[in-house]
Amino acid sequence: MGIRIRQPLHQAAISGHSAPTPTSGAWHPGIQNLPLTREAQRSRGHRIPARTSSEPEGLDIHSPATAGAVIDHLRFAPVLIVLPPVYALLAAPTGYGVAGLNRMKKRLPGKNYGTAAGELSNFWEMVDETSIPSDFEGPNELESTHDVFFRCRVSDSRTQTQAVRNGTHQTLILSDPYRSLMCEIEAAFRREADPALFGGHSFSAPLITSCNLSGDPLGSITDKARGHEFIHRRNVGLWVRESGSAHETGSYPILELEKSGISIQREGGSIRHRELYKRFQKRH
Repeated sequence: MGIRIRQPLHQAAISGHSAPTPTSGAWHPGIQNLPLTREAQRSRGHRIPARTSSEPEGLDIHSPATAGAVIDHLRFAPVLIVLPPVYALLAAPTGYGVAGLNRMKKRLPGKNYGTAAGELSNFWEMVDETSIPSDFEGPNELESTHDVFFRCRVSDSRTQTQAVRNGTHQTLILSDPYRSLMCEIEAAFRREADPALFGGHSFSAPLITSCNLSGDPLGSITDKARGHEFIHRRNVGLWVRESGSAHETGSYPILELEKSGISIQREGGSIRHRELYKRFQKRH
């Protein structure tokens, strides 16, 4: 079994199932009509209103109280999380979670959401094992490959939902401390998971998507200025960060598992791309 790259590669949103984000051309009307950023207002001599004390503070992911606060908030609205390479949004794996993401992102039609995995055995239970490489070692191999999306077949190829495209779903496997938070969220929503989202499977890992307006020509948010602008414009009520972390920015790589082998559907950052080749070099 070899690892291969499919061409052309598209730098899609964090979910990776959506159409490629344009890098040029006309602005989407929903973006064009947004108010000027604070920086733009300042450069034009406009008066900048002071930020109020009611604006949300970022919670440190290492705080013992953070997981509980995130779970409580997810029951009625998405949560912004600052991952090492990119800003992202989390939502409950339910219909109201999807609706919250759609509103916050002004989601365009034809998009799908991925998840951020907690317990990998729960994700693997959904996977059609007849559709994966014969020498892939299942959850053990997933455990050893962090900060990567895995796209796998979970249902019939005709299945289309907000989280499944053509029968496939992709989940992001993060490293700690982010993975530990996803495990707690997954456990908290186990009884509320909506099987209709996942081709009939009861899967409760949180939905995840890039933190930006759908169709934004600037693409995913990777810097603090744009991240905080999104928080204030889109009325984000809760966000989570890890202080002091600095990493290569950009999208996470996507690996698709098929019977014929493993293919790279999105390369992601150059460093992570090289790590993937090293990780799977025995199959290249």
